[in-house]
Amino acid sequence: MTDGVNSGVEDYGLYSTWEEMADACRTQGPDHVVRTIHEAEAEDPYGRRWPRYKRHDDKALAHLRFAPAPEPAS
Repeated sequence: MTDGVNSGVEDYGLYSTWEEMADACRTQGPDHVVRTIHEAEAEDPYGRRWPRYKRHDDKALAHLRFAPAPEPAS
């Protein structure tokens, strides 16, 4: 995750907790989380609500799901 995604929790409060963001990522996908943050920035293009140096920061988010290890062959 880049700092542009981090802003969704730390700066903008779009997600109350990291767990809430992780749940949204798990249930709606990382693209939804990134889009939600990007749309919030677009609604504040001059950084009046959330002061920042640029309109949009770069955003990258990966979500991995690990499967249980297979049982060893007998």
